[in-house]
Amino acid sequence: SIRQQTYLIELVKTLEQQLDLQQASELETEAQLLLIDPDSLLLHDLQRSSQSIGLAWKQMTHLDATRTWLRSHSPQLIAISVEAIGLEPTLQLLTELATRTPAIPTLVMAAEANLRDRVTFAQAGGQGFLAKPTTAAQIWEATTKLLQRHWSQTIQVLVVDDDPVFLGVLRSLLEPWGMVMT
Repeated sequence: SIRQQTYLIELVKTLEQQLDLQQASELETEAQLLLIDPDSLLLHDLQRSSQSIGLAWKQMTHLDATRTWLRSHSPQLIAISVEAIGLEPTLQLLTELATRTPAIPTLVMAAEANLRDRVTFAQAGGQGFLAKPTTAAQIWEATTKLLQRHWSQTIQVLVVDDDPVFLGVLRSLLEPWGMVMT
């Protein structure tokens, strides 16, 4: 009937608009790396290193502001300076990030470089560790390794359907989770 066709056309238009908005917001958040450290010189050096591949760093210095920002953003990686927010808050944040879906790789930077501390950070959810003092080059090298490891873990999903709208919607739902439709 004409009423059903009109309804389907409107539904498709609405879905296309939502997909466009979602893709735009994904592009906005996709290129973000989060640095939790007050050192603005370090941030400047990291920005210079990452610009060549289209990634940008955002700097946060307070835990409450970081948590608020993370509610609406999903960075590709987070580098945390333990001295910037403290040991216990760092462990709490790592635990929170480890339970997030999709997972966000985390790099922990701390003045303490003993094995016990590294194990503690890993158990809390940290995937990388650097002993301070660190240079921007060292952080960038560790960041790229973590990102490569994270990005290489893709899941392929085989979907068979003749409805292109359904396939498009399903693809937009799966891809942010690291799944590739084939």
